[in-house]
Amino acid sequence: MQPQQPGYSSSHVYLELLADLPWQNASEEHELDLRAAKGVLTMIIMLKPDARGPVLCFVGPPGIGKTSLASSITAALD
Repeated sequence: MQPQQPGYSSSHVYLELLADLPWQNASEEHELDLRAAKGVLTMIIMLKPDARGPVLCFVGPPGIGKTSLASSITAALD
């Protein structure tokens, strides 16, 4: 990719971030308690009953389809 191309800077920053992550370090695996998570989310819904749905966060470099995916979900849900 040439430095003059659109998206070069953001792609470069993203790749630098990936390269700087401590890939050799590992954390302990924890058992997930899905029932507890469901309980917490249910309480959140009870605090804001007029909420229309969950908040989704799409993360990734430019050009992989985050906006297209969000648009498709929105269109499917009308």
